[in-house]
Amino acid sequence: IGDRRTTIVLEAYVWDSIDSMLDREDVSLDEFCARVEATRLQSSMASSARLVVLTYFRLLEQINSPPFIDPELGRLQREGRLRAPDPADPPLPLLQLALRRFAQDEARVE
Repeated sequence: IGDRRTTIVLEAYVWDSIDSMLDREDVSLDEFCARVEATRLQSSMASSARLVVLTYFRLLEQINSPPFIDPELGRLQREGRLRAPDPADPPLPLLQLALRRFAQDEARVE
Protein backbone atom coordinates (compact mmCIF):
# COMPACT_ATOMS: atom_id res chain seq x y z
CA ILE A 1 0.00 0.00 0.00
CA GLY A 2 1.72 3.12 -1.19
CA ASP A 3 5.42 2.56 -0.54
CA ARG A 4 4.76 -0.08 2.14
CA ARG A 5 4.84 -3.80 1.31
CA THR A 6 1.64 -5.41 2.60
CA THR A 7 0.07 -8.85 2.55
CA ILE A 8 -3.70 -9.25 2.50
CA VAL A 9 -5.17 -12.73 2.81
CA LEU A 10 -8.55 -13.02 1.12
CA GLU A 11 -10.61 -15.86 -0.29
CA ALA A 12 -10.23 -16.58 -4.02
CA TYR A 13 -13.83 -15.48 -4.65
CA VAL A 14 -13.15 -12.12 -2.99
CA TRP A 15 -10.03 -11.61 -5.15
CA ASP A 16 -12.10 -12.44 -8.24
CA SER A 17 -14.70 -9.90 -7.16
CA ILE A 18 -12.02 -7.27 -6.56
CA ASP A 19 -10.56 -7.95 -10.01
CA SER A 20 -14.00 -7.54 -11.62
CA MET A 21 -14.65 -4.34 -9.72
CA LEU A 22 -11.25 -2.86 -10.57
CA ASP A 23 -11.64 -3.75 -14.26
CA ARG A 24 -15.06 -2.11 -14.31
CA GLU A 25 -13.80 0.99 -12.50
CA ASP A 26 -10.44 1.16 -14.32
CA VAL A 27 -8.63 1.38 -10.97
CA SER A 28 -5.38 -0.37 -10.02
CA LEU A 29 -5.12 -2.73 -7.06
CA ASP A 30 -2.62 -0.31 -5.49
CA GLU A 31 -5.08 2.57 -5.78
CA PHE A 32 -7.94 0.47 -4.39
CA CYS A 33 -5.85 -0.62 -1.40
CA ALA A 34 -4.72 2.96 -0.74
CA ARG A 35 -8.33 4.18 -0.81
CA VAL A 36 -9.48 1.43 1.56
CA GLU A 37 -6.53 2.11 3.88
CA ALA A 38 -7.35 5.83 3.96
CA THR A 39 -11.02 5.12 4.69
CA ARG A 40 -10.91 2.38 7.32
CA LEU A 41 -10.98 3.30 10.99
CA GLN A 42 -10.86 0.11 13.01
CA SER A 43 -11.51 -2.86 10.75
CA SER A 44 -8.56 -4.85 9.46
CA MET A 45 -7.48 -4.22 5.89
CA ALA A 46 -8.82 -7.63 4.80
CA SER A 47 -12.21 -7.08 6.47
CA SER A 48 -12.39 -3.56 5.06
CA ALA A 49 -11.66 -4.79 1.53
CA ARG A 50 -14.36 -7.46 1.85
CA LEU A 51 -16.91 -4.92 3.08
CA VAL A 52 -16.12 -2.41 0.34
CA VAL A 53 -16.50 -5.14 -2.30
CA LEU A 54 -19.79 -6.30 -0.77
CA THR A 55 -21.07 -2.72 -0.67
CA TYR A 56 -19.93 -2.12 -4.24
CA PHE A 57 -21.79 -5.11 -5.67
CA ARG A 58 -24.90 -4.34 -3.63
CA LEU A 59 -24.91 -0.83 -5.10
CA LEU A 60 -24.37 -2.24 -8.59
CA GLU A 61 -27.31 -4.62 -8.12
CA GLN A 62 -29.54 -1.79 -6.87
CA ILE A 63 -28.70 0.35 -9.87
CA ASN A 64 -29.37 -2.49 -12.30
CA SER A 65 -32.70 -3.53 -10.73
CA PRO A 66 -35.88 -1.60 -11.41
CA PRO A 67 -37.91 -0.63 -8.36
CA PHE A 68 -40.83 -2.57 -9.84
CA ILE A 69 -41.47 -5.15 -12.50
CA ASP A 70 -44.29 -4.53 -14.95
CA PRO A 71 -45.81 -7.99 -15.64
CA GLU A 72 -46.44 -7.10 -19.30
CA LEU A 73 -42.83 -5.98 -19.82
CA GLY A 74 -41.61 -9.13 -18.05
CA ARG A 75 -43.71 -11.30 -20.39
CA LEU A 76 -42.40 -9.47 -23.49
CA GLN A 77 -38.82 -9.91 -22.31
CA ARG A 78 -39.31 -13.64 -21.62
CA GLU A 79 -40.75 -14.05 -25.12
CA GLY A 80 -37.71 -12.30 -26.59
CA ARG A 81 -39.76 -9.40 -27.92
CA LEU A 82 -38.21 -6.83 -25.61
CA ARG A 83 -34.53 -6.15 -25.31
CA ALA A 84 -32.86 -4.36 -22.41
CA PRO A 85 -30.93 -1.23 -23.35
CA ASP A 86 -27.19 -1.56 -23.75
CA PRO A 87 -25.26 -0.80 -20.57
CA ALA A 88 -23.98 2.73 -20.09
CA ASP A 89 -20.57 3.31 -21.61
CA PRO A 90 -18.51 3.95 -19.61
CA PRO A 91 -20.21 2.31 -16.65
CA LEU A 92 -21.20 4.46 -13.70
CA PRO A 93 -18.29 4.67 -11.24
CA LEU A 94 -19.46 3.25 -7.94
CA LEU A 95 -16.22 2.67 -6.04
CA GLN A 96 -16.22 6.13 -4.44
CA LEU A 97 -19.82 5.66 -3.31
CA ALA A 98 -19.02 2.20 -1.91
CA LEU A 99 -16.07 3.65 0.02
CA ARG A 100 -18.27 6.44 1.37
CA ARG A 101 -20.92 3.96 2.56
CA PHE A 102 -18.22 1.82 4.15
CA ALA A 103 -16.82 4.90 5.96
CA GLN A 104 -20.28 5.76 7.28
CA ASP A 105 -20.74 2.22 8.60
CA GLU A 106 -17.27 2.29 10.20
CA ALA A 107 -18.08 5.59 11.94
CA ARG A 108 -21.32 4.18 13.34
CA VAL A 109 -19.52 1.27 15.00
CA GLU A 110 -17.21 3.51 17.04
